[in-house]
Amino acid sequence: MKMIPGIFGLIVSFAVMPSPVQAAEIQTPLTDEELTLRPGDTITWSPENPHRIRFGGSVVHGGNMVRLPSFDTVKKVLDIVLMPTMPPLEVTGEVAKSATAPQKVVATVIADAHMAGVTEFFFTCGFNEPHANNMVTVSFKFAAPISGQRRNVEIITAEVFPPNHRFLLKTPAGEKKLTRP
Repeated sequence: MKMIPGIFGLIVSFAVMPSPVQAAEIQTPLTDEELTLRPGDTITWSPENPHRIRFGGSVVHGGNMVRLPSFDTVKKVLDIVLMPTMPPLEVTGEVAKSATAPQKVVATVIADAHMAGVTEFFFTCGFNEPHANNMVTVSFKFAAPISGQRRNVEIITAEVFPPNHRFLLKTPAGEKKLTRP
C-alpha cells in the first residue's frame, strides 16, 4: 500500500512537467545582432516538406493585414541563387515563391544593402492559408559591414503541433523561433 502514494506522486510529477513542445517554446528571444544582416552575409533557407519560401504580397497574420516587402525590394538587398537543379522562383507581379517544396534557396546580402533604403526584410511560406498567414517571420534589418565578419544564416522549418508550422533561425545557442507571435 505504500507504493500507491509513490506511484501517484510520480504520475503527478509527469503531469506537470512541460512537454517537449512546451519546452521548445521556452527560449531566449532573438537578439538584435541575430536579426541584423550585413553585406556578404549568406542566408540559406532549407525548408522541409511541405514548405516553400515567399517574398512579397499580403497575408492576414494575427487578424491583421501584413504586407511583405515586394520581390523587387528584396532584390535590392539580396542576391538570390537557386541550386542549378532547381526550377526558378515563380514570380507573379510583386510576389515570388519557390516553385517546388522543399526548395533550398541561398542568398547573399549585397554590398550596399545597408544603404538601399530597405528598412526591414521578412518573408513567409509560399503555400496559401494557413501556412502563409501563420508563418510570417519577424523582421531582419540591414547594417554596415564589420571588417572581416561574415555570417552564414541558416533558416529551417519545423512542424511543432499541426498545423503550427514555423520558421526557425539556427544560432550558436540552438534553434530559435523566427515566426512572428
